Amino acid sequence: MRLRVHPFALHYFTQPLPEDAIIVKENVSLVISRQLLSDVSTHLTSMADNAAKPVAHFTLDKVQPRVISFEEQVASIRQHLADIYERESAWREAAAVLTGIPLETGQK
Repeated sequence: MRLRVHPFALHYFTQPLPEDAIIVKENVSLVISRQLLSDVSTHLTSMADNAAKPVAHFTLDKVQPRVISFEEQVASIRQHLADIYERESAWREAAAVLTGIPLETGQK
């Protein structure tokens, strides 16, 4: 069974609990967190660029503390964000986003 998540649902899973987002708390199952981020990443491609860009930045910002746990999802979000910047001819921003993709994986 595949979990279906509306892209803006991420906002509710990442509400601050004093300093961190819920989705990156260690007591939240990685299976659930990864599935949620995978679904958000998938939905980003169907969103308008002006909506997808802030959602992508917000998501990347929130998962940064545990980025090693979400490498595949982060790479997908970063790739889509770079595509948006390329469509806007913002080449430097596209390159900067792509440099954040981890080249050596910690997930096995």
